[in-house]
Order: sequence, then C-alpha cells, then structure tokens
Amino acid sequence: MKGKYLFLVASVVVLGLSGNAVAVSFPDWYTEPAGYEEIADPTAIGWATQQSSYYPTKAFDNALTVGYIADGGVAPKGGTNTFVDFDFGEEVTIGGFAHLERNWGQDNSSFAHIDTANLIFTNTAPTIDLDEESPTYKQGLPVQNVIATVVVDHVGGDSGVTVVTFTPVTARYVRWDVTALTDAGNYCGAEEFAFLGAPIPEPSVMMLAGFGALVLLLRRKR
Repeated sequence: MKGKYLFLVASVVVLGLSGNAVAVSFPDWYTEPAGYEEIADPTAIGWATQQSSYYPTKAFDNALTVGYIADGGVAPKGGTNTFVDFDFGEEVTIGGFAHLERNWGQDNSSFAHIDTANLIFTNTAPTIDLDEESPTYKQGLPVQNVIATVVVDHVGGDSGVTVVTFTPVTARYVRWDVTALTDAGNYCGAEEFAFLGAPIPEPSVMMLAGFGALVLLLRRKR
C-alpha cells in the first residue's frame, strides 16, 4: 500500500468483570476517562460475516445481551479475519475507544476473546469483497489512504472492558481489525463498542491559557 503509516499505541485503562453474567447496565459498562466524552455512534458499513443475526448494529444498542459475533464456522471465517468498518458520516475527531468483550458464559473451543486489534483511520470509504473459496464470506480489502493506525491491547475474558485513549485523529472512517486472539476458537466479536472524542481541557487549563493570552495582550498595549 502506498503512503505513510502513522502507528499509535493506545494507553489502556483495564476493567474486569467477574462471573458469567454481564453485571453492568448502560451507561455503566465502561467509565469515560476524565476529560473525554462519548461521541455519536457511527454506522457499520462493512464487517466479517456475522453469525446468524448478530450484526454489528447490535453492538451499539446498549442492550448488553447479544452484540456482534463474527461467524467462525469455517476457515477463513472469523478469528483474525474479523473486522468492522465504521462510517461517522463526516470527519470527526476521535481520541478514545471502548470495547465490551463477548460474554460466552461457557467453555467451548469454538469461542474466542480478543487479544489485540488495530483501529485504522481513513477518509476513503473502506471496501469489502467476497472470499473466492467461500462466496458467502465477506472479507475486508486493504484500507486505502491510511491516516493513522492505533494498536489496541484488549482485555479479553468474558465481559472484559477495554478503554483506550490516544493522540486524537480526525477522520470519517475507522476499521476495527482483529489481529490476535487469546483462545483457539474463531467465533469472536463485541458486546458493545463506543468511541470518544478529543479530550476536553480542564477548566484550570483553560483559565491558565486565557490568563496567558491576557498578559500578552496587555504587554502589546504598553
């Protein structure tokens, strides 16, 4: 792929939820880092083929009961081929990301939790194609004109919550692209997704900036 890549490693805030049942309710499934606010949900425009009716839209419904599941039935389905392409409708500034891990609630070698994933930012709409060996399986084509790539270390484990913040990136499209799993299975996904905007300066910082501007103005008037 032509062009330069900017790789950013996200700082991670890790939260763990014990037990097999989801023990949180919206908006409490994750805690917004200080100074950050959630932005409007994007539209999913492409994704690895879902299992049954578990579409990515269910990972934005705050129901905390189903979410998105990538079909891992036959290779190369699911697993590290799992991705979701998001469209925010216009360029937005994004400074954080949250992911609620699937709650499988059972020991099954077919299921997996996310270990690492990339957030790939671009202003060029990502595209998908059908796999030649499995015509019903959708795979993501390489993202074009990449603005930045953020490496996300996921928590994993049933109902694990990952919250990351990073240097803000302005873009219209984001691909969440799974790169590694903690388990051998191929069925994986997300109970919920959320995106955060750029950090909001604390009042003290804003007051300090305003005071500095006032001092400069008074000096210029002398």
